[in-house]
Amino acid sequence: MKHAPPRTAPARGHVAANVIAIVALLVSIAALTLTILWKPSATGLPPGMTEAEAEQHQRELDEARHKAKQVKCASNLRAIGRGLMRWAYNDEKGWMPEDLTELDKRGFIRQKQLQSPLDPDETNVCDYFFAYDVRPTGDPNGWLLAWGNPAHDDGGAAVLHVDGHAEFLERAEFDKAMQRFLTEFEAEHGDPPTIIEPR
Repeated sequence: MKHAPPRTAPARGHVAANVIAIVALLVSIAALTLTILWKPSATGLPPGMTEAEAEQHQRELDEARHKAKQVKCASNLRAIGRGLMRWAYNDEKGWMPEDLTELDKRGFIRQKQLQSPLDPDETNVCDYFFAYDVRPTGDPNGWLLAWGNPAHDDGGAAVLHVDGHAEFLERAEFDKAMQRFLTEFEAEHGDPPTIIEPR
């Protein structure tokens, strides 16, 4: 009698990332709803709202929009991770693509997923950094595989780990993760990783 394989619980990092993404999405929907339903009075302010309250409301809306962009950026990297996994599986020699745009050419991702919503330069073909020498693995505590540009967000950057999960890291966490990755890679290989920059 055949038995179905046991179901494994999702990794803690994946669950946390999904919860954060859902909360951020709900906040974004609420902010968008408020924007649509907001009918200003003759003074340009919502009825019964002071100027100080209106400014606070606007700051909250801007913060929600920015959080939504951070979530979208991590979502793009998650798709890139799936594309790299497919590439590694289909390439019998185990080579990684020369740059992330190759994933679009092979149909593993959409070109739009290579563009970060946090990047003000819309002329770039790809907005993400990519560690060419690193291979996807199942290690949830492994090295970084791709990441956004922290210069585009004072709060940090979205990162893709080698096990395929992506998240947005605050700047201090991002710097720490990047330093660990660069130090450990060079200690193991004798040279720093080859990093393909956005273009």
